[in-house]
Amino acid sequence: RCGYLESPNGAENDVPVLRLIDTTAIEILLQKSHNKEKITNKLWMRKRLLERSTRRVSIIPSQLESAAKMNGFSIIKTIESIIWEWEKQIGPSCGLAVLRILSCALNQIPCTTERICIEHDTLIFSASGSTTSTTHHESDSKNCPLLRRAKKLGLTNDGEFFDMGDLARLVNECLGLDVMLLESNRWKSLVQDCIDKGYLCIFAYDRDRNTHLPVFRSGLSAHYALCLGYARAANNNDTKVAAIAIHGVSPHPLIADIDDFYASSDQLRTAKYQTSTKEMLLARRLLILGKRR
Repeated sequence: RCGYLESPNGAENDVPVLRLIDTTAIEILLQKSHNKEKITNKLWMRKRLLERSTRRVSIIPSQLESAAKMNGFSIIKTIESIIWEWEKQIGPSCGLAVLRILSCALNQIPCTTERICIEHDTLIFSASGSTTSTTHHESDSKNCPLLRRAKKLGLTNDGEFFDMGDLARLVNECLGLDVMLLESNRWKSLVQDCIDKGYLCIFAYDRDRNTHLPVFRSGLSAHYALCLGYARAANNNDTKVAAIAIHGVSPHPLIADIDDFYASSDQLRTAKYQTSTKEMLLARRLLILGKRR
């Protein structure tokens, strides 16, 4: 009834394939049950995305601290008093997911006048935040059609961002934050400097499917995360510094060595499903976000 066809060679273990017209028909049925927009693109097995997920969880600062302590860290630094609203990503939209998490906290992010030292890094893109009031952006962001806007600007086809520069432009356009995209090999010191001065960071890495920790898959599991803070051990002889991050797959804070995140990011080269003609430009890049007075 759904249009599945057996593999031409009749092999018992082969995966069934779908006719193009029947794939579209199935998606239209799903559209009715999930209230999706009308489907016009007929690319085979392309994921269609809802604009927002209904799966949301509030994350308070004490949860971030508890997660870091459970991982053996006792000196913890985050931007204080922000209550984050985690939102489940839909399909291949991890970049949009972290922006939606960010958008719900716009009015809580403190303004800063301090500058980040980037003399040892490569500046790829920067833009000042909009002069529009924070209240206006915060109100708009709750219903901000990020996916629709990104597609209109030609930044994505189906919610994936292979170029972090495109994500930076969307942050600046829709959320009105100051953005600075850097390529850097000194993530440990740079992340600490950013958090200490009131900035947030977005980075990409290869995500383990089960633990969500950084792994090495050449970009086949590339995933965006929003860094909210860092943590260190009380032992002065232990130089490990962990990033405290959240992402669109799990509401549990992600705690891992910044050096591990960097090593995973450094080998991002290949997309699992090539849904864009754009080159993957994620390796060693940090997107720094903030609000200046």
